[in-house]
Amino acid sequence: MKIVILSCLLAAVLGMNYDEAKAGFDSTDLDADGVVRPEEMSTFIAKTDTNNDGSISIEEYTATQLPGTPELVIQGHFNYYDKLDGADDGVISLSIAPVLFDILDPDNDGEITLEDWFVTLPQVNDGIENEIVALYAA
Repeated sequence: MKIVILSCLLAAVLGMNYDEAKAGFDSTDLDADGVVRPEEMSTFIAKTDTNNDGSISIEEYTATQLPGTPELVIQGHFNYYDKLDGADDGVISLSIAPVLFDILDPDNDGEITLEDWFVTLPQVNDGIENEIVALYAA
């Protein structure tokens, strides 16, 4: 039964539709030119660091999530990005920006197009899903 509930939760939260995924791209494309560049990714991520200490706490990250998002889902996202920054230390370093940019730029041309976004987003979502499953199993 736990597996069925978890599967439904993951499908609901990670089953992004086109409009949601495009909105994520658009919010990262700060100059709205249809391309995300490294400096836009860095600026977008840095906006989450509201106390300007160079890292994003779980509280800062939670403040960026939609109201009603399950805590398990928020923690799973946070854990994925915390590990992605190279140190599983309870904060997301702003140094995650180039790492995440490299994941989302599959052709390594220094730009993330909407097509790149849709090609690579499943990889990111798989990593997040694994973190949520691990939290649920704990």
